[in-house]
Order: sequence, then structure tokens, then C-alpha cells
Amino acid sequence: MLPAQRLLQNLKFLLRVYILGLVIFFIYRVAYMFRVLSGEEIGTWAGDIGRAFITALRFDTATICYGLLLPVVLSFICLAGERSSIVTAKIQKFYITLLLLIFTLVLIVDYYYYTYFQSHITVQIFGFMEDDTAAVMKSLWTDYPLLKVILGIILCGFIFSWMLSKIQKSINRSAVTVSTGRAILFSVSIIILFALGLRSSFGTFPVQMDDASVSGNAKVNLLPINGVFALKDAIVYHKNEFQMDHVLHHLGELGYKDRPSALKDYLETNFITPVKGLDSLYTMTDSNVVVKRSPPNVIFFLLESWSNNNLYLHSKDINLLGSLEKYWNSDILFRNFLSGHNGTINSIEGMMINTPVTPVAQSEYSDVTFESSCAKPFYEKGYATTFISGGKINWRNINNFIPRQYFEYVEGNADIKKANQEAHECEWGVYDEYVFTDVFRKLSESKGNPQFIFALTTTNHTPFHLPDHYKPYPVKLSPEIKGKLKVDEELSVNNLINLQYTNDCLGKFLEALDNSPYAENTIVVATGDHNNLMLFDFDESKMFYRYSVPLLVHVPEKYLYKSEIDTSRWGSHKDIFPTIYNLALDSAPYFNNGNNLFEKSANPQKFFALNIMGDAAMNNAGAVRFNYEEKFLQRNGDLFQSTEHPDSALKLLMKRSRAYFSMMTWNLKEEVERHHSKSFLKK
Repeated sequence: MLPAQRLLQNLKFLLRVYILGLVIFFIYRVAYMFRVLSGEEIGTWAGDIGRAFITALRFDTATICYGLLLPVVLSFICLAGERSSIVTAKIQKFYITLLLLIFTLVLIVDYYYYTYFQSHITVQIFGFMEDDTAAVMKSLWTDYPLLKVILGIILCGFIFSWMLSKIQKSINRSAVTVSTGRAILFSVSIIILFALGLRSSFGTFPVQMDDASVSGNAKVNLLPINGVFALKDAIVYHKNEFQMDHVLHHLGELGYKDRPSALKDYLETNFITPVKGLDSLYTMTDSNVVVKRSPPNVIFFLLESWSNNNLYLHSKDINLLGSLEKYWNSDILFRNFLSGHNGTINSIEGMMINTPVTPVAQSEYSDVTFESSCAKPFYEKGYATTFISGGKINWRNINNFIPRQYFEYVEGNADIKKANQEAHECEWGVYDEYVFTDVFRKLSESKGNPQFIFALTTTNHTPFHLPDHYKPYPVKLSPEIKGKLKVDEELSVNNLINLQYTNDCLGKFLEALDNSPYAENTIVVATGDHNNLMLFDFDESKMFYRYSVPLLVHVPEKYLYKSEIDTSRWGSHKDIFPTIYNLALDSAPYFNNGNNLFEKSANPQKFFALNIMGDAAMNNAGAVRFNYEEKFLQRNGDLFQSTEHPDSALKLLMKRSRAYFSMMTWNLKEEVERHHSKSFLKK
């Protein structure tokens, strides 16, 4: 056989491999469609789903062609001779078998990734390596059919190898001799098609995530994207997420190419009047005679997966509050509230140093002391500042990062177990009850010195283990709730009982506090680090439930004398510490990143909620997607509906969200540029 004919034969083989790849992606997409859409939704959105599957050909083609780039290059070795052609075919078969196995594995991971995050693979997948990998593996083994997946992948390996052998033999048997000229022409045509497939676009840019927007239904817009393409996008984002030049370029796309333009809109849209003598991003708490006489202890609990949507299920049959129910009904509770981010480390950093870009603790800036730290106003007022985690203190490098953020004491599971011989733990750290006990211990050892304690719980996390001595309150799911579940009932009940356990621990802590000498001078604030998305599906109309967490404030009456309590106000993580400062600190300067939720006679427009990782902002006017896409949604009760005709209030929310995100990022840039300045670190 002539060299050009051998090349053509090899390219025909790769062309059939491409078709096999399309079949694999098609099977995955059909399964994904039935995973994310109900039968009724499939019928309603059939036209858009058809467009989604057609658009999917572009994403799948680009993915497969990039995977086949090496085999295409190797094809030219066939020109060297018959033996070279045989060796090339063997190498290609091995490589393509491995490639198809990797594709299949990633698609399976992407399918199950939706169960927890309700999206394709995102940058959060890197938590597998950057988190407590052993604990994550235990969760995967407990919550997902890992053994079946492993056996399925092994079986697929044999099937792919067999199919590729069949294709090669079929092409060799049906080989038709053509002239050298035609062989060259056909080969060039295939290579040109392959090159076009790499771009899958005739426009300026190759196919990209934006091209998946084919419908007004956000879940339908998930269908064109495949898991491999999503993983590639996550890798690129992860690589650039703390590259300042990349982040600042994105701010330019939002309309804020420099700090002054962002600052102007930030101050204007957030109704901020700069305080004389302070930087524009800083403000001052009022003079407070009560605080002067009796500085309060401040305890802030960040509770793992403390989810608004699950807590709405609380009832006599589904008791999710336990001992907390008394305080849930009597304390100050904000439900129109969102987490700032959708991951634990992201939320910690977002509140601790007021950064919209994370993770900082695992970046080159982990040793920077940020003047925007939430602990600094307390430290400057003479408070003992402590961070306590139920987990390992070297998790995500926080043992190096947090001590530099004006926290004098940083403690983890090992410290808690050292102080309490009875403390025991699960995969993610000591059980929550021991975290609350340790916080109480810190109060009792304070010797009159006011305490600021930032405490993180970890128990309410898959694989959902609890202490043997804990006796759960009843959790009996109704047929209606069972019909909405996207995971099995046993896992759902375990999830809800873990949530109940955390609440019961918090309730018992508040009971102990109320019966202690610290009752009249201790403020307790609790919120969730992020929502839990395991049990139910949340389409875009349920955006609020997707990102919402509660905010509970337990505060002695005397510290509220300057406050107005309106729990209908919207807020998010950015508003927690501005609210606490105004309750607890007298004439203290602080980083002005959010609103005081207890401000008297405040303009209702002042309050809004922002979830940065979810690219969502909300208030009474509705909701917007403000970061990577511009989208407006009107309110319909507690649901949202997309609109092409936003009113002035929604347009203001869009401008405000973008100005806020941009200004906080510009501030972060200035902070990290002081990288070589002196750092706070208690020796």
C-alpha cells in the first residue's frame, strides 16, 4: 500500500473513533438530561432541548478533537512504511482506549457532581486535593456507588479495546485502493475538518461556555456542556483565579478598569458618605455608653452547611431544631440572607478579610496581614481574638494564614481534644458539641478580658456520622418530600439528622450561656458557610433557596438600644461584621464592606444580598446575575422569573453588585501589593 493510502486508512480509523466518541457523549447527555429535568420539564422545553443537543455537537466535537490531537499527529508516521504503520496503530489503540476511559470517568464524575453542587464540574472540584482528601474519599465511598463506578470503568476498558480492534479490522478488510492524488485529497479534507473541529466555531472565538445559552431555562442550558469541557474550564479558572492581572482584566470587562471608577460607583450605589479623616472604605461606629461600661464578648459561629431551604422543613414530624427551637422563635432571625460564597474556605476568607477572590490562604499571599480583617477592630479595642475550628488546623493552610489576620489564638481539633479528654471525632474533626464546649471554656477562662471568638463547626458534612451517645429527635419524611428527593431516603434522613445535631448543640450552648455569669454581656451570632444542595433540585426560579443561609443573632437587650429590628431586610455574609461592630464596639473604625442590619431609619434600598461564587445578587426588587453574564430576574413571591425588561430598581442592583465586587477586588489588590510590609503575628 502506498504511503498516502496508509495515511488515509489511519485517518479513517480516527474518524470512526470520533463518531464513537459522539455516541458516548450522547449517552451521557441523555442520562444527564433525565437527571436535571423532570418529565414535565422535558415536554415543556422540548424545542430548547433539541437546540441544546445540536449545540452540544460543538462542545463534544471540540472535546474529542483535542483528545485526538496526538493520534492525528502520529498518523503521519504511517508515511514512513508498513511496519511504522502497524506500530502507530498499536500506539493509537492504547492511547485512545485510555482517552475514552478518562472521558467516561470524567462524565460519570460530572453526573454525580451535579448531585452535590447542582452544576457541571467547577473550580470547587479542586477541593478534593486541597481539602482533607481522606475525609473526601470517605464521603465519596459512603454517598456514591464508587465500587460500581470502578467496576464499570474496568468493564468499559475491555469494551473500548474490543471495539477499537473491530474498527481497525473493519477498515483493513474494506480497504479500497484509490489513487495517490485522491488519497491526499481525502486526507487533507479530513485534517481540515479536524482543525475546524478543534474550534467548533466559525466566529472570532472557539466554542466557549457562553455558547451553551440556548434557552431561558437555566437547567436546559446545562445540556450542551459536557463534563470534560467543564473540567477544562475549571482548570483554566483555577490556574487564573488568583492571578491579579487576570482578575483585573475581568473587572475592566465589567466597566471598572481602575480603582477610582469602582470607588465612585461603590460609594454612590451603597449610599455611603465618607467619614472625615478616614479612608473612603472605612467608617466608624457611634459612641456607645453601654459598650463603654460593659464591653460584650462576641462569639461568631460559622456552621457547616446550615441551610435555609432544609430548615424550612422543620415540623413536629421533622424536628430539625432540637434545643435550638426556643431561640429560633425568640431571637433575631434573618431569613432573607445569603452566604457570600459556596465553599467553606471561601466563606471563611470572604468574611475574615473581606475578599471576593478566594482562596487566599493557599495562594502566594497567604502570609499577608490584611487590614480589612474582621478581627482587627476587636484587637484594637483590647479584645482577646481567637479562631477555633472543629477540624484540623492545617486544613487549607489556615494554620499559617489566620494567625496573621489579627487572631492571637488559633486552635483546631487537636487543641480541643487536649483540653477535653472526652472529645472524639469523625472524618472532618471533633463533633460539634465539643467545639461549643471549647468556646464556653474560653469564656470561663477570660478573667474579665472581652473575647472575640470566630468558631467553625464541621460535623454537618457527608458522610454524616454522629456520636454514638446522641439520641436524634424524630425525622419522618412525608410522601410529598420523598417525591422531591434526588438522593435516597436513608441518605436524606442522615443529612437532616446531622443538621438537627448541630442545631441541638447550638441550642444547648445558648441555654448554658443564659444560665451563666456571661449571659448579660455576650453576643452570639450564627450563620451557615454555604447551603446544602444534596437533597433537592433548585432551578433558577429557586435561586434564593439555592444560596440562602439563616442569620441568627442572640444579643442581650441592653446592646440593642440603638437598633431597629427589621428581619425582612436583605443581607449576606458581607453585612455580618458591620452589624456586630455597631452592637459591640464604641467609636471603632472598621472596613465598610457591608450594611448594619440594625441601622435605624435606614433607606430600605440600602439592603441587598450578594453571593459572589453563585454570581447572584438579590433584594426586594428581584435578582441579577452580575458577574459573568448579565441577567435580570423579577420577584414572584419567593421565586424569580427572568425578564428582558428590567425596571430601574433591578438596573441599580446590577450596577451596585458590579461596583461592590469590583471595589472589593481593587482593595484586595492594594492589600496584596503591601506584601512586604510588616505582618501581624503573635509570637
